[in-house]
Amino acid sequence: MTRSCARPGCGDPATATFGYDYAERTVFLDPLAEE
Repeated sequence: MTRSCARPGCGDPATATFGYDYAERTVFLDPLAEE
């Protein structure tokens, strides 16, 4: 099962996800892991 895009109105498959580094207070994009 593929993950869907989280944007409202978008039906495309997701290609990335957010990653977090709480210690550094940083948000970054990660490629989706193969399922």
